[in-house]
Amino acid sequence: SGGTSYSWTPATGLSNNAIANPVASPTATTQYTVTVGSNGCFANDTVTIFVVPFLNATVSANTTICSGFSTQLTSGGGTSYQWIPVTGLSSAVVFNPVASPSVTTTYSVIVSATGGCPNDTAIVTVTVVPALNVLVSPNDTICAGQQGTVYASGAANYNWQPGGTTGDTLHASPSVTQTYTVIGSSGSCSDTNTVNIIVVQQPVADFTSGTQTELGNYQVCFTNTSQGY
Repeated sequence: SGGTSYSWTPATGLSNNAIANPVASPTATTQYTVTVGSNGCFANDTVTIFVVPFLNATVSANTTICSGFSTQLTSGGGTSYQWIPVTGLSSAVVFNPVASPSVTTTYSVIVSATGGCPNDTAIVTVTVVPALNVLVSPNDTICAGQQGTVYASGAANYNWQPGGTTGDTLHASPSVTQTYTVIGSSGSCSDTNTVNIIVVQQPVADFTSGTQTELGNYQVCFTNTSQGY
């Protein structure tokens, strides 16, 4: 204002550079100078329009956790963050809170930035599934050289250590008592348990004389006499 003629420079991004009130839509921060004229006199003034990037909120992918476990969420696209709801979050105002919900929860993150651009929102769902409880059979006791059998239940997949055997049943012939650990898993959940195969040694028959000298094999004949031999 202040004159009868107006000239704006640069003209880039202006709806009309020869009026008092053009609409400015620059794509980058721009300083405009207006030359105001009246009765042959002129004066200049400047105004700057700051252009900041339009917000585009991002968030980590949906995830599944076992009951009692946690996962870290990550968001981006701004300078400040607000998570809703706050239940199960380590913090509601950081870009990467740790989420430990007790039930399946969908979180919204509102992303904002200095500069007056509209906020943007992204959502992520943390699905909570029941934790596993892997059970094992009682310990099995075998004689040396025999095969023992133990088994597990409560999961979809099993891995036995030592040995790396898979499946819910383990057949093994250890030479000495061995403790086996089974790792059960279903989806992203897992649990472990242990069971023993106890090995007892076979008895050894040893025929010896009174002087502990090993004797050979003998054939003994019995007759039915009055003496009982």
